[in-house]
Amino acid sequence: MKQRLMMILMMLGVSIGLVLASGQTAAAQTAGGCATPSFAPATNFGAGDVPFSVTTGDFNEDGNLDLATANQNSDTVSVLLNTCNPITDGDGDGIADSADNCPLVSNADQLDTDGDGQGNACDADDDNDDVSDTADNCPLVSNPNQADFDLDGIGDTCDPQTGPPRNKEQCKNGGFMRFDFPRTFKNQGDCIQFVNTGK
Repeated sequence: MKQRLMMILMMLGVSIGLVLASGQTAAAQTAGGCATPSFAPATNFGAGDVPFSVTTGDFNEDGNLDLATANQNSDTVSVLLNTCNPITDGDGDGIADSADNCPLVSNADQLDTDGDGQGNACDADDDNDDVSDTADNCPLVSNPNQADFDLDGIGDTCDPQTGPPRNKEQCKNGGFMRFDFPRTFKNQGDCIQFVNTGK
């Protein structure tokens, strides 16, 4: 019976404490603890006289399965309490909820662009500029003013190119010098010609 009890304990792969009928306790840690359940070297646990039956149940109502043995000759019960807190991963991304920056949305990479402790996968404002990602023309780079000189829908702060010009007003007051696509313009007239002709 003792071998059977040890096998069950090894299969559980958890931190445990054994409470005997006499009130004595003994504790042991299996290999890997709670985070990585695995088989561990055999550990002997005391029980009453001639343990003959093993059962499981949440005897202390903490949400973890415990073990109990009925002891035939001593008319006692030995209880082995599971003191390990189970690791929960509500979104199944391999990151424990207690460490997950998006516990309800799968994001194994834990990317958090703005460093606010909320992962991009569940953060409505990834760059913390007070503009929602769905309306932000640079969702990963802070740009609260949403400036977009070339009117291409990509904010100036994250736009890899400026251009082409869409109207002649953009060419005026030195604006022609800001464009780098489809080319740099020699002067205001060159920029306006592109707007009018596409050449």
